[in-house]
Amino acid sequence: MKRSDTSPSWLLIHGAGGGSWQWGRWQRRMEALGIGALTPQLTPGKHGLAQTGLDQYLEQLDQIASAARVDLIVGASMGAVLAWQLAARHQRTRLVLINPPCPGTPASAFPGPLIHWRGAKPLSSTRRHMAGASDLDCYYAHQRWRDESSLALTQAQRWRAAPAAVDTLLIVGDRDPAAANDGGLALARSLAAKRWLIEDADHLQPLLSPLANRLVDRLQHWSIDSNSSAC
Repeated sequence: MKRSDTSPSWLLIHGAGGGSWQWGRWQRRMEALGIGALTPQLTPGKHGLAQTGLDQYLEQLDQIASAARVDLIVGASMGAVLAWQLAARHQRTRLVLINPPCPGTPASAFPGPLIHWRGAKPLSSTRRHMAGASDLDCYYAHQRWRDESSLALTQAQRWRAAPAAVDTLLIVGDRDPAAANDGGLALARSLAAKRWLIEDADHLQPLLSPLANRLVDRLQHWSIDSNSSAC
């Protein structure tokens, strides 16, 4: 579908160890619906990846959101924490958080300043984390994981959820840690957010499986309804 100057635009923020490539399914579906996609690749700060924290990533995203029209900010995993922080600076947008870290849980103890994901684990590890995905999709993802800053991921795990000043939607897969015990209800209450609990979905499936198409369709309707309610 051809986009116009008034077509909506969504900013999609990837998680730790991932990249803009993770939003490929979303981009294709959004293009079909006439929705613009901004999919930045988070890059290390000027002092290198080991010293890159959320502030350095947030600065990159802030520049993008300040220079472009953004109607919806979507973040996944660590990217959900960044999206939540970014929404505080750009209150004209709406906010979607997909499988964010669980606030209040002890942060993981990483053995060094870098988390080595690129080429450090076998393809079978990617397969386990992408249940239901095709062999081609698993191989594609396995070739693209990147190393991550222990500092950034530790900071993300220590976030404290609070309501954003914008309409907020929490999406959690029922097999994701964010859904543990109560299906994300407590987290949704902390965020003053609407919650979608996705059945039989894990941490990666909302982005890297056919589920992505259905979520984009639902989000388009939610975004329109939220905008209408604000008028």
